[in-house]
Amino acid sequence: MGILDRLFTRDEDAATLQAMKKAGADLSLPHKIDFYLQYKTQEAATQSVVQVESLGFTVASIRKLGDLWELHAHKEFVPDLKTIKDLKEKLGNIARLHAGKLDGWGTSVTPRQSV
Repeated sequence: MGILDRLFTRDEDAATLQAMKKAGADLSLPHKIDFYLQYKTQEAATQSVVQVESLGFTVASIRKLGDLWELHAHKEFVPDLKTIKDLKEKLGNIARLHAGKLDGWGTSVTPRQSV
């Protein structure tokens, strides 16, 4: 496999979790994970709120960014690849129902505890 093949088949979620671990995150602890959904209209973003909240998320804000409206939601959980991918799929489906898209996720590092 060449370098270009590896770049295009790289799992961004796995790479992000690995980067978190390298930065000192304890991935056995809950983290507040932020997800961002983008829509063409404020109405579409607002219509998604109930569905996003039904997944246990807290909607932090809906704000205009350039030509789009961004819904920022967060949820606290132990980050693992399966859970991240599952939530991305569910949130992506919600966004698409309202002609939007999932823009991504992120978090701050919860460091390992000293013993």
